[in-house]
Amino acid sequence: MFNTAPSRAIGVTLSAGGVNEGGREAIELRRRRWINAEQSVDFSAGALRMDIPKSAERPTGAAYGLTTGIYLVGGDLVHVDGHADFVVARNRIRGGGTVGGGVGGYGAVGGTVLLVALAVAIAIAIARAGDF
Repeated sequence: MFNTAPSRAIGVTLSAGGVNEGGREAIELRRRRWINAEQSVDFSAGALRMDIPKSAERPTGAAYGLTTGIYLVGGDLVHVDGHADFVVARNRIRGGGTVGGGVGGYGAVGGTVLLVALAVAIAIAIARAGDF
């Protein structure tokens, strides 16, 4: 997030998760407004790719659309969020919603470092086994 005013910021969020025996990926523009020194609310909107049940017309099961979200952030370290997703599939609009939570700031940095270290360790183990 980048501050644009003393009580406002803007940023980008990339997200990925599992849904419908497939995946859900999104890129969202996020706008933050601080309520006080420790709490803020974020609004987001962006592009979405989500797997839906496969059919003869859509053998990959991929559908594309829009997502919107709201985040309630505490101390810039934890948040709860809700999203509304809309995709166009088989000439009709499908909608869905999710509720979640996460960590930011120090927690996100620490989690990212641990995930990268784990990925590197797995890649090294696979390469040493000769399966790479």
